[in-house]
Amino acid sequence: PGLLLPQIFTLQEWLFQRFPPEQALMSEANKQLLLMEAIRQFPALFNTANAWLVTKELVGLFNECTLAQIPLNAGEEKFNSLLSQAYASPFDDLHNISRESEIIYRLWQAYIQQINAKNWLDPIQHYCDCLRQPIKLDEEQTLFMVGIHRLTFLESKFFTAIAGKVSLTIYYPQITNQQYVLEQHPLRKYCNEIDGATKNKEQRTFVLNTAYNNSIPAFERIEQIKSDCKENPFTNWLSLFTTNSIEKHVNAICLQTKQWLLEEKYPIGIVSSDRLLTRRIRAVLEDAGITADDLGGWALSTTSAATIVEILLDAIETNFRNEHLFDLLTNPFLADNYQHSTYLKQVNHLRHQVAGNRSVTRGGISPYISFIESGDPDTQNNELVDVLRNIQSASKTLLSFSYQNETELHQFAKQLQQLLIKINIASRLNDDEAGQILLSTLENSSQSIQDTTLQLSWKECRQWLQDLLEHSYFAPTQVDQRVTLCGFDHIDFMQFSAVIVAGVEQTRLHGTTGSRTFFNEKVRKELGLQTANEAEAIKFVRFRQLLAQNDNILLSAETECRGEAQEISPWIKVLELFSQQAFEQTLQNPILDYLLSQQQFNNSAVDPNATASRRPSPATPEDLLPPTVSATQYQTLIDCPYQYFAKYLLDITPEESADELDAAEFGRLVHQCLLEFHFDPAGKPKYRRIDLNANAHGALIDRLTEISTDVFARTAYPDAIKQGWLQRWLSNIPSYIDWSIDREEWQPQQGELVCSTALTTATTLQGQIDRLDTNNNNEAALIDYKTGTIASKTSVMQGETVQLPFYALLTDKLVRAEYLELGKAEGVTTKVSLNKQDLEELSHLHYQRLTQIINELSNNTLLPALGSGRVCELCNYQGFCRKAHWKELNSYNSNSSTQR
Repeated sequence: PGLLLPQIFTLQEWLFQRFPPEQALMSEANKQLLLMEAIRQFPALFNTANAWLVTKELVGLFNECTLAQIPLNAGEEKFNSLLSQAYASPFDDLHNISRESEIIYRLWQAYIQQINAKNWLDPIQHYCDCLRQPIKLDEEQTLFMVGIHRLTFLESKFFTAIAGKVSLTIYYPQITNQQYVLEQHPLRKYCNEIDGATKNKEQRTFVLNTAYNNSIPAFERIEQIKSDCKENPFTNWLSLFTTNSIEKHVNAICLQTKQWLLEEKYPIGIVSSDRLLTRRIRAVLEDAGITADDLGGWALSTTSAATIVEILLDAIETNFRNEHLFDLLTNPFLADNYQHSTYLKQVNHLRHQVAGNRSVTRGGISPYISFIESGDPDTQNNELVDVLRNIQSASKTLLSFSYQNETELHQFAKQLQQLLIKINIASRLNDDEAGQILLSTLENSSQSIQDTTLQLSWKECRQWLQDLLEHSYFAPTQVDQRVTLCGFDHIDFMQFSAVIVAGVEQTRLHGTTGSRTFFNEKVRKELGLQTANEAEAIKFVRFRQLLAQNDNILLSAETECRGEAQEISPWIKVLELFSQQAFEQTLQNPILDYLLSQQQFNNSAVDPNATASRRPSPATPEDLLPPTVSATQYQTLIDCPYQYFAKYLLDITPEESADELDAAEFGRLVHQCLLEFHFDPAGKPKYRRIDLNANAHGALIDRLTEISTDVFARTAYPDAIKQGWLQRWLSNIPSYIDWSIDREEWQPQQGELVCSTALTTATTLQGQIDRLDTNNNNEAALIDYKTGTIASKTSVMQGETVQLPFYALLTDKLVRAEYLELGKAEGVTTKVSLNKQDLEELSHLHYQRLTQIINELSNNTLLPALGSGRVCELCNYQGFCRKAHWKELNSYNSNSSTQR
């Protein structure tokens, strides 16, 4: 009277029900750990390789070898002989074959010994044992095998054995024998013709079969399609969208998805081989309020729950350096445990108080606590101090692990779990959907590795955790079933009303197979392992079925990646060729291009009701004008008046991290090295001209090297960071000494010289000159040290770059000015050298322009945002000028640089 639904299993699950394992089954993660232990028994085999990456590849290889019944247990000599036959070629290096055989055989034996010692059972081996077992089946039982593209040797034997005992139907991929790359498909001998259900599908099947039938010349196939189809069959069925921007690519996919939803063309499938691209699409869809069903699962590593764990470990690894500590303190999984608004105010107040104070922002948590307790008792953040003390106390063990050479992995996992509990992050994770899965994953993994004695470095422990989170998944309970994100592995027998194949570039759609450490393609074929050609053929079959079964298809691609041109897949190129040659129409989708061009903004961070803003042009507030003008202020005023307004008149300074030795700090240190080399503490020159000669070359190099090492050592940056910058400078010292000796007529006179001169009654020009040299005629030469980008001489002569002419206004008897490029691999080089005539002409023009500018600023002149791309790229004030919201993005124009 009722309908009894079929039971659905994987073949492995079905067999495990009938032949339950008698021992504990080991997980894939445990296999990796056992292989890591095995690899460490043979350090000479992988003396330079990343053992963790090799381990992951070997787990997959051993699984394949077990399924293919490769006789790894038959002895090293037999295995070596098997490989030699597989590699058979007069050009093969027998020594390399023997070494590959030795590596795999030895690791396999060590791996098996580890499994036996722990009394575990490899589920792949148990599956193979089940396939060999005689199985009792009810003759009235009916079995269906679906969604299979490749049978191993044992699986083929198993199905052959049971086919005569029960009703067995195997649904193979429905493909024809003449399709593109079909000859490589593992199940090609079982394939049948496709049954056409509708007229449209019949036509599409004909078009696809013809287009992909490489046994017939292309021009004949084009004529076949042209004669059989009165109209272009691709119209209203298949289109292509290409762009050179990843943002535009993702936005186009999401826009097409929303358009189909409005037209009620769903379910919609978004299919991609690139998980990173899929994640970006999913994020943009979520911003639009569409929570797609992701069949690939949401990797825990991409969730905010996993992010807090990474932030916590980053903070411990850097001994709670400034930005890492505040990232931890402000994260909701920690901050939500406290009175949120009050607590965050305390954290932000502390952040601004200690900004740039390296004595506090380095050396762990204790300096922060001391800094707070040394402040005004009425304003002390007692709650924040308690939080810091709790983190400091709870993290002591993991902090000690980060300094050790190696730590037992199970202790690392155990201490991490305890830390999450002690600082109340675990309680918040329990309230989060992904957080619950994360805690469960950590608990299960910790239980599974508690018996292992494997010791790993801190970096390897973090790699283990990162791999665990990357390959653990969760599925949100609330998803929009109308939109499905998936890979090609998921699309067998799925039905969609509309499909987007995202990322049909050759690199994304086909992938690469050149990263295998063991066995080339020829050997894999000889050994019965899946080859790249077989995997490609399986993907093509799925791709071709996707095209044949769906009425609305969009193919999307990026034609450029990181400045490099990207080729579209040949599977798509052939369709574009047939559309153009047979019907003189392209597959390009013009509607998406138009719709995207109409969308100035396409993400939820922008208020859709907000009106576009205009380019800001505030009037100069006279009472805020500074009494002095420096070369940097002058340059900023020329680059962008609005940036000058925000930086120097409103005194808005973007917060900068003081925790990393960056290029600007490197330049400051090099300036200090040269100051101490040439001048004593009183500012007097150390060396006379006669002292800087070729005879003293070696001694001068040694002296400057000694000074430089001392200057860098006095900084509070981590040794690993500052040593890299120091070596960069030390490599330039011989070249700098050569340059100094070649300046025969010039004597270093003053360094870091502060100069000033009156421009108007209310304004003074002021600057600090890196170095001033003099000669026997009492003439002066100015040197400006540069460790970064240097402007061209054309830019200086046209008035765009102002520094050297500005300094000429501050000094007398100047006959030469130049930039000296330092810190480059090519050595020390003079750049943009200006002679006496250049300086006189330029300083006169700049004096006139500066006088005019100061007078205009005093009369409330406007200070517009110029929107120049070159300047905007390095500007920290775009959030103030709101350039992205301007109605017009045309740059501010002027007739000449001087006028501007």
